[in-house]
Amino acid sequence: MIINRKFDPNNSNNEDITAEQNKLLEETGLTPKKPGQSLWTAMLIGAVALGLGGIGGRLSAPNSCVVNRPAVLFTKDGQQWTGILDSLNQTTAFFKKGDILATTEPFDFDSISRIVFFKDEAELQANSFDVLSTSVALGYFPGQYEIQAGGHKGQLTVYITTAGSIAAAVQFNNWGNRQIEALTNVRVMGNRIDFRRSCSGQECRRIGSDYDFHQDYTGTLNPVKREIAGNYSGTHSSGTWVARRK
Repeated sequence: MIINRKFDPNNSNNEDITAEQNKLLEETGLTPKKPGQSLWTAMLIGAVALGLGGIGGRLSAPNSCVVNRPAVLFTKDGQQWTGILDSLNQTTAFFKKGDILATTEPFDFDSISRIVFFKDEAELQANSFDVLSTSVALGYFPGQYEIQAGGHKGQLTVYITTAGSIAAAVQFNNWGNRQIEALTNVRVMGNRIDFRRSCSGQECRRIGSDYDFHQDYTGTLNPVKREIAGNYSGTHSSGTWVARRK
């Protein structure tokens, strides 16, 4: 059985989401963990309600569903993990942190805030990505990247906060004090991301800059190439940058 529902978050309400959950439960043969609680709640809020598609999987055993899809798992205590959602049963999500070769770890549904799915490469190749809707793009952006900007190299991390907003941080290995820098004004519009790298006063001393500065970055996501590329400009500097997903 393949489950691959599409859901429009702009024309949906809580009743629609609940109805969609019930349909999924009926088709898989899975039942709620307790009266009034659906095991799909965390998944649908992150995947269906954000317009990222339903769970695609197949039944492998009674009350068990193989999923095997790239995803980000958010826990209620503020942790987040990028990896593979391997399978589900009535009470537990089985998740591989990192990649398909990692060890499967159990996460009780009560500990999960939400799960956001990435599409696999076959799905990506079958579509045009000149312009992605913002809700879909939010499912692709989160992750860790190797970034190059103006001769500097390091790591860029894009993630979703526990409050549901998008955020990012950068750390350059060959610049200043090699400190992690929180980026500001992070925005996603379609498949474009904007953010600002800046410092003043004590923050400049912490990261190793001799002067206050700001740099405004804009980049376009290509989910097939798994990279973001664009331009930056600001105090005393401008150029191009590219970030490739690890």
